[in-house]
Amino acid sequence: MSVNMNMSTLELDQFFQMIKDGEIEPIAALIERGLDVNLIHRYTSLLYYALANEQHAVARLLYEHGANLVAISDVENTDLLKATSLKIYKIIDDLEQVSFDYLHPVGELLNDAAWNGDFDTVKKLVSLGVDIDYNKLSIYCYTSDYEDAPLYNATSNNHTKIAKFLIDNGANVTLSNVLGERAYHVARREKNDDLVQFIVEHEPIHLHDYQTRVATLLEMGLPIEIINYLGHTNKRVELQGIDMEYIVFRDVFEITSFTWCGYVLIDLLSESGIFDPQGILCWCPTIGKIVGVSMGSNLFMVPDDVTWDQFLHNPEEYLNDFIHYSYDNILEDYDFDAGDNYSNE
Repeated sequence: MSVNMNMSTLELDQFFQMIKDGEIEPIAALIERGLDVNLIHRYTSLLYYALANEQHAVARLLYEHGANLVAISDVENTDLLKATSLKIYKIIDDLEQVSFDYLHPVGELLNDAAWNGDFDTVKKLVSLGVDIDYNKLSIYCYTSDYEDAPLYNATSNNHTKIAKFLIDNGANVTLSNVLGERAYHVARREKNDDLVQFIVEHEPIHLHDYQTRVATLLEMGLPIEIINYLGHTNKRVELQGIDMEYIVFRDVFEITSFTWCGYVLIDLLSESGIFDPQGILCWCPTIGKIVGVSMGSNLFMVPDDVTWDQFLHNPEEYLNDFIHYSYDNILEDYDFDAGDNYSNE
């Protein structure tokens, strides 16, 4: 029977005080008597507490006797997303050098490593069982609290080796972020042809079949004239007389869709000069019109009855009004405090 099962709450409190004080010899004696090095007391593991108090010798002792590197922060929730970060990738190499971050979830460490191109850390965290698809996909109209998955982050910074490793180890290539983008879309945008091909080889065939995509887009509510214009390849349009020098349309394989504040939006641009293309030109099936949105400014702009042909004839006029917020904002009376109003499709 583990020692902790015979210890009262007071005795456990005293034991945790021993950890805080770094009393290595009595702690070692308790371990020899059968102490459960993975016990949880007051929602905190022994290893977590030792590192939180910078008692690295105690932490090393616990680690060498089987303490779980992925310490659970809530005894009632064993999901790794609730785990606390012990900078676990450093423990293996040199526990003395641990830089403890008290509030940093383990999954975020994997995301950070993928974003920064730290391949060794990515491999260690994946080998320890950290959720390879860890993400936080919640966003509100007025602010955001989301984090993309490791594969998306690695792809965003062209860390091709890491992206391929994550895919080879089971990362979900079809996982979309809150804006409906998969790693495929990012690799396309980054013009990383090698990674694009690798991702395509691991994605379902229907995502890259033209007729299937056309049928899907029609079902989503995108008009056939827009679909036909977008076609198989990107189209670049040079602009005159406005700050946005050019735009590049997504092709049918790049089209993404998401819902923002109750409106379905089909995003049409992959590039827009110096401007972030996200939301600048969308088709909104909810109202059946071309629209422009600025999520950061909570703006949803709808020009009066502009047809697709009219837009193509004079894109500068409409895009200039979009980027300068010249249209009325239909979200002016929107209740931004109502909760989570954003989701991918």
